[in-house]
Amino acid sequence: DLIILTVQSYPTVGGNWTVQFNTTGTATLTINPYNSTQWSNDSLDKDLKFLTVYCGEENKKFYQFYGVPNNKLFFAPYAVDNERFMAASRSLIAHRKSLRERQGISEDAMVILFAGKLIQKKRPMDLLYAYELLTAEHQSPTTYMLFVGDGELRPELERYARDHRMSHVKFLGFKNQTEIPEIYAISDILALPSGAGETWGLVVNE
Repeated sequence: DLIILTVQSYPTVGGNWTVQFNTTGTATLTINPYNSTQWSNDSLDKDLKFLTVYCGEENKKFYQFYGVPNNKLFFAPYAVDNERFMAASRSLIAHRKSLRERQGISEDAMVILFAGKLIQKKRPMDLLYAYELLTAEHQSPTTYMLFVGDGELRPELERYARDHRMSHVKFLGFKNQTEIPEIYAISDILALPSGAGETWGLVVNE
């Protein structure tokens, strides 16, 4: 049997993790921020092979910090279905005008897109502040700011946009994988102002 472990988190972690495997037992992974990773195989066959997959350089450093040897590390990058997104782009670009009209956006407007959870580490409020400065200095072309996604900061963002009369800021809520290509098709700029703690941002791939 082959056990594959993937941990998509980078901060220093302490404590005990119990990982359930699709085999005949449980392996307990003890992580101590000051020592190497220790495996305790209480009910697993000692001959089981372990490997870890990392999605990026920071994720790799996380494993190395806890003592995972390089020969147990294998690169498995974040990815999306490129063919599907490219096909959607080719299909939708011809309908860009009508798709914009559906959102109340003119054909000649500039559209900035934020797509992701509206949470602190993705810093959507910073983007709203920047948009406010941009539109105060440049009246032409008309510039829209689209926020796609939901999260704890949405009420604050909506309140700020409303209080500052940002009529060209739109909050479209969550869009699933079948809906999001239409939003990409009507946008000109993707903005991802994430701070520390952003693991990757698959929206960039998409």
